Amino acid sequence: MLRIRATIRIIGPILFFLANASSLSGQAVDSPSKRVYRQCFRNHDFQSCVEVENFVSQNLEFDDLWNGESSLEILKGLAHEYWDANMIDKCVVVEEVIVREVRERQGENSKSHVIWLGNLAECRMTIGDFETALELELAAFENCMQISTIDSSWCDHGLSRISNVLQALGRYEEALEYDLTYLAWKKKAIDESPEDYALALLNLSAAYLALGMIAEARDMITKCIEFCDQNDLRGVQLEVLGNLVLLEKEQGNLIDALNFGDEYVEGCRTYYGANHSNYFDALSILANVHNSLGNHVQALALHSKCLDGRKRLFGKSSYEYFESILNIGSTYGDLEKFDEALEYDQESVELCEKLYGPNDELCY
Repeated sequence: MLRIRATIRIIGPILFFLANASSLSGQAVDSPSKRVYRQCFRNHDFQSCVEVENFVSQNLEFDDLWNGESSLEILKGLAHEYWDANMIDKCVVVEEVIVREVRERQGENSKSHVIWLGNLAECRMTIGDFETALELELAAFENCMQISTIDSSWCDHGLSRISNVLQALGRYEEALEYDLTYLAWKKKAIDESPEDYALALLNLSAAYLALGMIAEARDMITKCIEFCDQNDLRGVQLEVLGNLVLLEKEQGNLIDALNFGDEYVEGCRTYYGANHSNYFDALSILANVHNSLGNHVQALALHSKCLDGRKRLFGKSSYEYFESILNIGSTYGDLEKFDEALEYDQESVELCEKLYGPNDELCY
């Protein structure tokens, strides 16, 4: 699991105004009750959100749908709710409507259209629809570059996002070209945004590592760690430390990988907390190092801890949970506990078919 990050997700406002809404401002539309809106947007009751979604989807033409807010703004709030709840399939449906409505109302080259193309691409990326995600990211970047009100320092994040999708598709050489361009752009603005420059180094290290260009990857990792030290960028430094663990493991330097892995896990626990996705990623990476060392009992304990955390954070229908049950099934196999391995393997096949479809080669 390479650590890559430069994604910007921009969501419409959380609709706190709905808590005090009492009418439809004169619109002759039958609405859900004020309570249903409050349940969705304040109490994060997702069944209520579905009711709101169904109502809004039938009244898209109204610009003053609820307390002065348009149907489009309410949809943006719904997208925020679904994303935070990891209800990505619902997020895709809502954001496709948002993209269509924004394009029709504000034009293809509007700032809002660019933002929501990127958000929809991220949803598509999350559910494994990488081809569609790439199309959306390319369109967002092209449109962004045509908008005079958005300067290159904002648009250049699209380069990194495109690279991330290309890496997911296994098109590493193409991804590398985007990462190199992104780094060059960010180097020019290093004083304006040192964190973006650090992220560019991080992503380039991942690109080199994916291509097996170990010397280049190590050079980028070293530069990133040093730069983060100088600029107090602890979060990015931890992420690139994860890439260093992977590099040492790939090179067979398992003791170094183990030592860096311990540092990585403890750093994530301290910096992010013990209920954060990055901490669970670190546990998974360290567990795989233990597996390579033959320490399968330790690996199983770490993978199990990771599984519990991801189940709690993302649910049992998530891609993160899927990765964890794959790892646990494999580790039980290494321990020659084949009944337990079979149980997890069966669960992973069922979830794989649900997430990716029954014909995806990953599920075979």
